[in-house]
Amino acid sequence: MTGTEEVRLYANVAYDPRIWLEIPTYFGPETWASPQEWAAEVAPEFWDGRVPDRQGIPRLEAIFTHYARECGGTDPDLPFEVVAYLHVPDPSQFPMLVQVWIDTTPGLTVEQAVQAKDPTTVEPPLVTPFSSEHLGAGLRALLYCTFVPDPGIESDGLTASVRYAFSIPEQEAVLTVVTVEPDLGRLMQSMDDLDEFVRQVRWGFEPECLARVP
Repeated sequence: MTGTEEVRLYANVAYDPRIWLEIPTYFGPETWASPQEWAAEVAPEFWDGRVPDRQGIPRLEAIFTHYARECGGTDPDLPFEVVAYLHVPDPSQFPMLVQVWIDTTPGLTVEQAVQAKDPTTVEPPLVTPFSSEHLGAGLRALLYCTFVPDPGIESDGLTASVRYAFSIPEQEAVLTVVTVEPDLGRLMQSMDDLDEFVRQVRWGFEPECLARVP
């Protein structure tokens, strides 16, 4: 790295690969040629030790490909890296998307990052302290908003968002972890896994996600 290149912060997670999957932020000759190639490689791993139905693996491949197209890669319009992960405790269920980023917007607070005073929620956000060995003291917020589903998708009219935020004062930055889930039961059942995932988040300077190879 030369002195003229911008130093960017990156978040990394020591996640449990049995129930979590990181979506690549780069597709190319050094990693996977395409989202489809990546999905075809990783989807069978989540059925290891289980017997899928006839469409089990192809269905999971299609879901992973969709998320990789929608959430993989990097967005040059954003000043920070957003890394996406999928919670896949059961390959027969639809995964839950979790996104992690570090924002260096001047003056940003952890309260703002968790949307502690979001006026669009159906009730005031439930904000509680949340600590991490690697990130220190932070906040966790549970927010409920109205949800208008696409045709054919069942919903009780609400969607929930869980947001975690931690200050990185030495870098004047805030690390944020977010998931949005319309299936409230699915989200509540996943809270222990989600909390543990957040406790394994670290930050650094090396763009490891761009150098990763399969």
